[in-house]
Amino acid sequence: MTLTILTLILISSPTPDCHASPELVRLAEAEAQAHDLNPDIVKAVIRVESNWNPAAKSNKGAVGLMQLMPATLAREFSASVQEGFDSENNIHFGVSYLEKLNRRFGPDTRRVLAAYFSGRPNFDRPDVMDYIRRIHHEYTRQICR
Repeated sequence: MTLTILTLILISSPTPDCHASPELVRLAEAEAQAHDLNPDIVKAVIRVESNWNPAAKSNKGAVGLMQLMPATLAREFSASVQEGFDSENNIHFGVSYLEKLNRRFGPDTRRVLAAYFSGRPNFDRPDVMDYIRRIHHEYTRQICR
């Protein structure tokens, strides 16, 4: 019985994301709302992409909180890598890009996320499916708090 009560407390109590500053969370939520996207999806993408580390850089060259590739920054936003490292810019660019993919691929969040991760909705790649599962896990973790 004690375990059940403890489990209910743990499930129902919010567990703050220790890596996210409140300012960045507010910025991500505001940007998502401004682009008519689900803020919890945006926050899940940031968590999976960079674990809320503004200085994150992947071995493939993706930068910032939302891990934008230099080619995407240049093509979509005429922005430099340095601009991509700025947290406010990065969230704005990343959310804008998600909105564009959402318009292109419709309401199927899996397709949008696959395209965000790999450039197109390619479900044949195991890493794409793993990415979608990780985003879903983070999203579920947030809405179940």
